Amino acid sequence: MDILLIGRPMSANDPEMFRHIGLEPSTKRILGLKAKNHFRAAFEPIVGRIIYVDAPGVASNRLTSFTYRYIPKQIWPLDDIQYEVELRGTEKWKH
Repeated sequence: MDILLIGRPMSANDPEMFRHIGLEPSTKRILGLKAKNHFRAAFEPIVGRIIYVDAPGVASNRLTSFTYRYIPKQIWPLDDIQYEVELRGTEKWKH
């Protein structure tokens, strides 16, 4: 097992972060990153599957878990909203 820790806040957006210290990420059976969605462009081509883990804290992927005040109703992605472009081709949409 290899673990790469850094002392400054950086997002793992690029496999070169690993290669710079001699770790080739494409050869790893499991590769764990603490990142948001920025990593996908660089890492998706070299991994078989992406599994999101939602850890507690102020930066959750599950936006409905937060308590909101002073936001307009309805707002995406908290509410299921059908936009006009999604209604094209249905009876509800009229041009």
